[in-house]
Amino acid sequence: MSVDRPSPSGIPPRWMPIGDDPEVCPAGQWWDVVRVSEEVGRRAIEILQAEGEPIGPVILCDEVTELRMCLLVPVGTAATWQEPDTVALGSRCHLVVPPLEATDPPGLHWHSLPSSPRVLTRAAALSRAIGRARRQLRGPSRST
Repeated sequence: MSVDRPSPSGIPPRWMPIGDDPEVCPAGQWWDVVRVSEEVGRRAIEILQAEGEPIGPVILCDEVTELRMCLLVPVGTAATWQEPDTVALGSRCHLVVPPLEATDPPGLHWHSLPSSPRVLTRAAALSRAIGRARRQLRGPSRST
């Protein structure tokens, strides 16, 4: 496990799978989810870290065409989330959560393990970081 991914301290959150298999967990109960492309997600996490923002659990999942990061955010975030090129999952949605030991690719794994049962990424900070990451990765605008 890398330094970027601290192991959970003490007792893992109640929603964390026990055993070797992933589990389907309901969004909107303990957390909501913001799903973003891996490239934008990694840059947004770097921005949050540089700002000293707490970063909650992050899952890296392999979708059909690309990798996606799923960042766990406070319950209720999905109802008002409007950041372009992202998907917010709240109540009536589910997320497949990898087991604690799944910290390396390939396949579904933790990018950042839960550092404590209650630490989640703040929605407003994440929205700003995603917008900034997208602009940085797009590069300067060109007038023609």
